[in-house]
Amino acid sequence: MQEKKFTEEVYNKYALNIKKYLFTLTKDIHIIDEVICDVFIAFAYCDINFSGNEIYLRNWLYKVANNKFKDYYRRNKRLLKNECELNEKIPGLAYEFADNIESKEESKIIREAIRGLPKKQREVVFYHFIEGLSYEEISKINGGIISTIRGNCMKGINNLKKNLKNLNLE
Repeated sequence: MQEKKFTEEVYNKYALNIKKYLFTLTKDIHIIDEVICDVFIAFAYCDINFSGNEIYLRNWLYKVANNKFKDYYRRNKRLLKNECELNEKIPGLAYEFADNIESKEESKIIREAIRGLPKKQREVVFYHFIEGLSYEEISKINGGIISTIRGNCMKGINNLKKNLKNLNLE
């Protein structure tokens, strides 16, 4: 009974943020729901003791979500051929960030600027600024080198600034 309660607490705490992350990979809510189910089934059946180590748990969940999405995409590649390339997807964070801006026109411009970032930059910007993860935590999730992650984040910020400056919106 205790394990079921812990699983529910973890789901309630992390499911929405993981869905936002998955939205950066695909806008298809059905795929997101399927991957979320796979992530929490994997969590329910894993033999790892996460008690007292919330950072490790969060990183583990994001890594599993990333891997489950890749597995889903590989299994269903033929079905997803008509979908746009992954790096052309609009991250969910763009909608949330932009919806807080008063002007609808500015919201649209910001969404387009974020959409224009390369996938690696967009992913790191999401993890670092929206999820509040450190570069070290991001490296554990995506298996990258910390200096590369830091560089991608800085490049992403500079690209956003440049794009918005060209539109007089910095």
